[in-house]
Amino acid sequence: GAAVIPPKIVRVEWLDICGGNRTGWRPIGNMAPKPVLCKAYGELRIETPEAIVIVPHISLVDGEPLGDGEICIPRGTLRELVELVEKPPEGGQ
Repeated sequence: GAAVIPPKIVRVEWLDICGGNRTGWRPIGNMAPKPVLCKAYGELRIETPEAIVIVPHISLVDGEPLGDGEICIPRGTLRELVELVEKPPEGGQ
């Protein structure tokens, strides 16, 4: 598989595929393309030249990180990828 990178918490936005709206048979000319803008938050764990993988759910089992709910996003659909950083506590260090 692809190499796992050190985790970065990110917000990602991408244009996703949309499908039929279940309104039944209709003229093909009425089927306007409307890609959907999607947003997700999670750990960026895999990067390849073709895609990124965001993992929103992480569990530690015997010290090993396990993930679920991963989202593979092709780079060609990415609109924004922002690393989120933790703010220090008020008046803290």
